[in-house]
Amino acid sequence: MKYLHKKILKRNLLLVPVIIFFLMQGCTSSKKIGISIEQNGKLIRPLKGTVTLDKKEFNILVNFPSPMGLLVNASFNDKVLKLASEGRGLATLSQFKDFSVIAEEMLNPEKMIYVSNEGSNYWFYESGEENKFNRAEVKSGNYKCTRIIKNFYDLDAALNMEVINVNTPIYLVFLEKNGAENIKMKRTYLKIKWKK
Repeated sequence: MKYLHKKILKRNLLLVPVIIFFLMQGCTSSKKIGISIEQNGKLIRPLKGTVTLDKKEFNILVNFPSPMGLLVNASFNDKVLKLASEGRGLATLSQFKDFSVIAEEMLNPEKMIYVSNEGSNYWFYESGEENKFNRAEVKSGNYKCTRIIKNFYDLDAALNMEVINVNTPIYLVFLEKNGAENIKMKRTYLKIKWKK
């Protein structure tokens, strides 16, 4: 009988680390990246996945729960956004592979977003000097990052355009990325259209 109790106790003790691991996974998975659009100091709420903006500078706000990054496909074509909205697999698309990540400067000095049908921007926050945002504020373990958008650089047409000169909608698809190959399927997508 004593042997049986030891065996049960030993088996239950082995389960403790497994239970703790799954509890921790549940806690960390509840932390989400938050994405919002701001213009003229006001948050612009999406309506059915679309935000309508004045044709002038705006901000993309990203809240990270820890230092991390996300892939951003910005395009004048809605193909990737449609796939995202249908729940299709995106990690296998060429737009989200490492070889198609667009090289950008740290701290976004040009206040731009690169637009491409074939590639994605990689926006991340590692530290005050190592990030792809114009402003970053760390408060209570939350990383609030702001990317100012005054220009769009269309890589497919090799053309830089100020926001005021853009007439077509912009389609944005955001995918979380942790590590070199680990693309989570958490996605956010937005269409930006312009007021007339």
